[in-house]
Amino acid sequence: MCKLRDAIDAYKRSLCIYQNHSVCQRNSLKMVNAIKNLGSVYSQQGRHRKAIENFKRALNIEKIYGLNDIGMANTYNSLGVAYARLGVSARAMSYYRQAEAIVNGLCGYEWHADVADLFFNIGVTNSTLNRLRSAKYFLKRSLRIFCKCLGNMHPKTLRANEFLKSLTHRRVHNIRLNRAHCVSGRRF
Repeated sequence: MCKLRDAIDAYKRSLCIYQNHSVCQRNSLKMVNAIKNLGSVYSQQGRHRKAIENFKRALNIEKIYGLNDIGMANTYNSLGVAYARLGVSARAMSYYRQAEAIVNGLCGYEWHADVADLFFNIGVTNSTLNRLRSAKYFLKRSLRIFCKCLGNMHPKTLRANEFLKSLTHRRVHNIRLNRAHCVSGRRF
């Protein structure tokens, strides 16, 4: 926890430096990265509302400069993750969809690990919303990208594969429960 506090202090100091220098796009982009990193640290600490505040601040700067790139998609994805961790799945999906729209408009990013992270997050959130078909679709997409980018034994690949397997087992279990419920619910 001490290292996370040190990281917060370091990011805050870097923000002060960027804000005090001449306002140019290059410094603003560095400032955006520092703000997003600060949001990530807050999220790791479980301070998701503070993380959301920072991600939204970074997003506003990205919008000012008209950045519609993988970095902005990552900001939307980070907002989605923070809202999902707060249990606000509908809002999380809204941000994931905005990130997905950006990614779909980019050329050359279809096999990027950040895109796989986004698809994984969409899949997990869909599973919490009990949208199993959509969850499996996005988890399979994330798994293909993780395998291609990171290899079969990378922790992210393994995690996506395990989550996909658990969904398959969950679906089979739910089907069995529904069948049992239908049988027990019959009138004779």
